[in-house]
Amino acid sequence: MSQKLLTSSEVAEQIGVAINTLKMWRAKNKLPKFIRLNGKKLVRYKQSDIDDFIAACVYNTEHNL
Repeated sequence: MSQKLLTSSEVAEQIGVAINTLKMWRAKNKLPKFIRLNGKKLVRYKQSDIDDFIAACVYNTEHNL
């Protein structure tokens, strides 16, 4: 199954951060897998990897009373 590849702008908008934040996270290996096309010039992301990244950031704040 083929997935649309997302640009850095699309991912930044989805998760509510600046593109420069994405660049910093990539440099620090804090982002999910990404794809480099055309050498190192084009960076793309799979939607499923972004979905997994978001799911991993969810914290359960419910407390048992």
